[in-house]
Amino acid sequence: MPCGIIIPTLLVCFPNIQFYDYTKIVKRAYSKLPSNYHLTLSYSEADADYADSVYKATCETQTNMAVVFRSKYNIPKTFKGLRVVDGDKDDLRFLDPKGVVVALYAKGKASKDDSGFVIDVA
Repeated sequence: MPCGIIIPTLLVCFPNIQFYDYTKIVKRAYSKLPSNYHLTLSYSEADADYADSVYKATCETQTNMAVVFRSKYNIPKTFKGLRVVDGDKDDLRFLDPKGVVVALYAKGKASKDDSGFVIDVA
């Protein structure tokens, strides 16, 4: 395939480069993605239907789900039955196990967010 200027072609033209992305577009988890492209879904409870669709896609496709928790001192070992890994230790999402929750903690203005994007755990 000749190299062009659109993103999917870019991924194919550079198979030895690892690409990764966060997205709120759930249907992308069901797309056929190149092996050098790692996708992490962004979870939010601001919309219950959206939250359900992200969780369902994570379970069905083993795409990881990033969740922002209120405090780095109160991050659970599991969330919605899925294993939680520390997403703030590095940015190498493509090295995370598949089908996990990538825990991030709220920083700056996000620490006061009450929209449902930042998750409080008991």
